Amino acid sequence: MHNSLLGDAAILGAALSFAASLILIKRLPPISSVLAMRNVLFIATIILIPLSLIFDAPWTIRLTLQQTIAVIVLGTVQAGIVYMLYYILINRTGATFASLTNYLVPLFGVILGTVFLDEQLKWSDIAALLLILISLGVNEIKGREKEVGLKGGC
Repeated sequence: MHNSLLGDAAILGAALSFAASLILIKRLPPISSVLAMRNVLFIATIILIPLSLIFDAPWTIRLTLQQTIAVIVLGTVQAGIVYMLYYILINRTGATFASLTNYLVPLFGVILGTVFLDEQLKWSDIAALLLILISLGVNEIKGREKEVGLKGGC
């Protein structure tokens, strides 16, 4: 029970942290997306290295060359390029829309798993995917209504 609550709290903390990061990215000064993400990731590194030393024992980790390359690629592509693209997306569309794009990840994950890994869809999977698509559609309609309202009020 305790581990389950701790895991739930960690997931909630990660979601809140991600939401906060999207809002903070929107508030960054208008600079190059590469420079903005370099600065953000540098600050994150300053925070995470001491935490890693406190909660883990990174000096005991022995990585193979393949694992080291995988960590470098994930750190560069996942953290660097993806957040750079988020920065651009947030500045063009806003933090709310950018956060909604994350709902597409499970959608495509389920589709790819079904097509390439022969995974079986359950009714609950289909219902969840429909809920995601409906929520994206509702957000798009609300966004257009706001645009029309703003244009009409000018």
